[in-house]
Amino acid sequence: MRIFALSFLAGCCGLWLQTQLISNTVQLLLATALIILFFSASYCCRVRMGIIGLAGCLAGVLWANWHASNQLQYRLPLSKERLSVELTGSVCSIPEISEHHASFLFCVDESASSRLPEFTEKQSSDRLHSKPLMPRKLLLSWYYPEQTVAQGQRWLLSLKVKSPYSNMVPGTFDFERWALTSGIDGTGYVGEASLLTSIDSRFSYDRLRVSLIEQLQQVVSSSDYSGWHLSLMVGYRSLLSEQQFDMLKQSGTAHLIAISGLHVGLVFLWSFWILSWLWRRSRRLCLWLPAHSFAMVMALVITTFFSLFAGFELPTQRALIALLILVLSRIFLVKWSSLSLLSLTIMALLVWQPLSVLQEGFWLSLSAISIIYWVAGGQSSRGLLFWVKLQLFLSLGMATLSAVLFGSFSLNAVLANLIAIPLVSFIILPLDLLAYVAIFVSPTLASLIIHLNDYFIAGLTHWLSFLNEQVKAVAVSQLMIMIIGILVLMSFFWFYFRQGFLALLLVVNGFVIVSFLIVSREPSLINTLDTNTSALNPINIKMPVLKVYFLDIGQGLSVVANWQDRWLVYDTGFANEAVNAAKSSLLPFLNYLGVKQLDWLIVSHNDADHIGGLPYLLQHMPVNQLILGEDSADQVGNCHTTAFKDKGVLLEWFSANTSENLSKIFSRNNASCLVKITVKDRSILLTGDIERVAEMRLLDQSPERLKANVVLMPHHGSKTSSSWSFVAQTGAEYAIASAAYLNRFNHPSDEVEQRYQTLQIKTYTTWRSGLITLIIDNSGALTLKQYRPLHKRFWNHSSISRI
Repeated sequence: MRIFALSFLAGCCGLWLQTQLISNTVQLLLATALIILFFSASYCCRVRMGIIGLAGCLAGVLWANWHASNQLQYRLPLSKERLSVELTGSVCSIPEISEHHASFLFCVDESASSRLPEFTEKQSSDRLHSKPLMPRKLLLSWYYPEQTVAQGQRWLLSLKVKSPYSNMVPGTFDFERWALTSGIDGTGYVGEASLLTSIDSRFSYDRLRVSLIEQLQQVVSSSDYSGWHLSLMVGYRSLLSEQQFDMLKQSGTAHLIAISGLHVGLVFLWSFWILSWLWRRSRRLCLWLPAHSFAMVMALVITTFFSLFAGFELPTQRALIALLILVLSRIFLVKWSSLSLLSLTIMALLVWQPLSVLQEGFWLSLSAISIIYWVAGGQSSRGLLFWVKLQLFLSLGMATLSAVLFGSFSLNAVLANLIAIPLVSFIILPLDLLAYVAIFVSPTLASLIIHLNDYFIAGLTHWLSFLNEQVKAVAVSQLMIMIIGILVLMSFFWFYFRQGFLALLLVVNGFVIVSFLIVSREPSLINTLDTNTSALNPINIKMPVLKVYFLDIGQGLSVVANWQDRWLVYDTGFANEAVNAAKSSLLPFLNYLGVKQLDWLIVSHNDADHIGGLPYLLQHMPVNQLILGEDSADQVGNCHTTAFKDKGVLLEWFSANTSENLSKIFSRNNASCLVKITVKDRSILLTGDIERVAEMRLLDQSPERLKANVVLMPHHGSKTSSSWSFVAQTGAEYAIASAAYLNRFNHPSDEVEQRYQTLQIKTYTTWRSGLITLIIDNSGALTLKQYRPLHKRFWNHSSISRI
C-alpha cells in the first residue's frame, strides 16, 4: 500500500509537466500495460515492489488525466469565445458584493442546453464533433445589479461568456489553473436578468446557510471583529477589512481565518472530548456502547455539519476524509500503523479529487499531516512536551506556507503562530463555536459570548500588530523560496534512516512544492541570479546588460526595466474599486524578482489604466524618484527633457510638451511622458498613449529620439496613433502592444498591426504572449522571450480550441 500510494501520488503529479493531456489512444495503451503489470506482480516476486510502484504511477497518470479531460471538455471552444446566450440556473455561492459590482458562481440547469447554439469544431484527428455547449458552472460578474443577488436564487440571465483566461506573469495568481481545480467552466458578464424564484428547493442547503449567516451577522453586528467571528464560524470572510487581512498576512497567521484542516480537526477534537466526557457519566451507556466509539462517530457528524455550513470547500473535504479513515480504523479496531493510515489517506484524497495535486493547499495539508504523524509517531506520551514540539513544528510549517502562498516570509511568523495557534485553538474558536450553538437557544447569550471573545481577539491583534511593527515581512523572491525549500528538505532528510516511507513522503512533498515554484513562477533561476552575478563572469560569456519586462496586465500598461542593481517601472496599470493591477500583478512580480526599492517610477499620464496602481505601489514599495507626465493632486508634472548615463545605460525621458520656450499645450494622452533606454547601441522606446498630433510634434522637435529597436505601440495599438510617419521613423525590429484579451476597444487595431508588419516590424501583444521579456546582452544581441508559449500547460488558455 505504501509504495503504491506514493507512486500513485507521483503519477498524479505528472499533470504539472503536461503541456497537453494524453490522447485516448495512449490512455488505452497505458491501461493495457497497467493490467499486465498487475498480473505480473503475482509471479515476479523479486521485482514485485518495482512492479507495484510502476503500476501505481501508471494508475495515477491515467486517473488524473481522465479527470482533467472530463473537466476541460465543458469549456468553451475558442470559436465561441464571445458567445452571447441566455441561461437558466441558480446562484450556488455567496455573492461577493461591492457598491457597484456583484460576483458569484452560477450553476447552469441541465435543461439550458436547449438554449445553446450547436456548432462544429474540427478535431486534431480531422473528425467533426457536433455537440451543444453545456458548461456546468460559471463565474459571473454583474455591474450595477438592479436586484439583490443571493445564494439559492434561480435566474434567467442574458450573458456574454468565454473560457477562463488570466494574465500570465510569473509570481502572480494562476486563475486558469484555479478554475480547472474549482470546476469553473467559464466566466462572463450579466446583461439582462430575470429572477425566476427567490428560493429554490433544490438549493435548500444554500438557503439554510444564507439564513444562518444572516442570523450570525445580526449577532456579531455590534462587534469590532465581526469579520473574525464569521470567518471562524462559517468561513464567510467578506467582512474582514483589507487592513485586518494585511495584518494577518504580514504576521504569517492568515491561515487562521480560512477554515481548513486545522479548524475541522479542532472541531472534531473538542466535540470528541466533550461527548466522551458526558457519555462516561453513565455506566449503563458505557456498557451499551464504548464512550470513545460514540464520541468519535458523533464528533464526525458534528464536524461534517460544521464543514457543510462553512462552505464545504476542498480543504474541509480533505480533512473529513482523513478523519473518516481514522474513525473507521478505531471503531473497527483495525491495527493500522501511522504510515498505513497516511498511505490510505493519500489514496482516498487522490481518488476523490486527483486534480487537487495542482493546488498548493493540498501539498501543504499533506505536509502538515505528515508532520503530525511524525511527531505523534515518535513520542508515546501526550504531555506538555508533545504539544510544545508539535506546535513548534507546525509554526515553522505555517511560516514557510505563508512564504509560498503570499510571497512574503514573516520573520516574526514563528513567534506569532506560537501564540496565535494555541489562542485560537483553545479559546477563540471554542468560544465562537459556543456562540454558534447558543444562537439557537438565546441570541442574547450568543452576543455576550461574542463580546467576551472580542477581548481575546483584541489582545491577539495587538500582539500581531506589535510584532509587525518590530519585524517587517520580507518579500520572498524565487531564490529565497528555493533556499527555504532546500533547507526544509535537508532538515527532514536525516529522518529517512529512521522511518523511510514517511521521510521519503516529506522529501517528495518539499520537492514538489519547490518544483511547483520553479515550473509555475519561473522564467528561470538563472534569470534571478544573473543580475547580481554578472560581474563574476568572464567578459566573453554573454550576460544580460539590460532586461525590460512588458507585463501582461490586462487593459493597461506596466513595464519594468533592470540593469545591474537599478530598477525602473513605467506605468502602474489599471485600478478601480474591484481590481488593482499593481496589487494583483505588478507588486507580486517585483517581489518575485526580489526588488526591494525602485530607483525610478515614471507615470506617463493620468489615465486610470496607467496611473491607477500608483497609490498602492507607493504604499508598498520605496521609490527614489517619481516622474509624472501630468500634474497630480500633490505633485506638478515633471517630465522635463532629461538624458543621462547610469552604469553604462543611457536613460532619457521627454514628452511632446517639452521643448525650449514652449508651454504645455497637450494634456491627457498627448501629454504622455516617453522613456527611451539605450545600451550597446540598442534602444527601447516607451510611448504611453500619444496620438497622431503628439507624434507629429515629436517628429518636428527631435525625430532622432524616436529611433529604436523596440517600440511600445502608442495607445495600446489604437487607430488614433502609430501614424505611418511615426512608425517609419522608429525603424524598429519589434513593436509591442499592451492590451487585454477581448478588450472592448479592439486593441491593437488590425489596421495598425498591418502597418507595422508592412514595414517589416514584428508585432507582439501581451494577451497573446503573456509577459514579454527583452534582453540585451554584453555583445549587443537583442532577444525577445514570450512567457505564455514557453510556460503553457494543458489548463492554460490557447489560441487553438480544446474540443
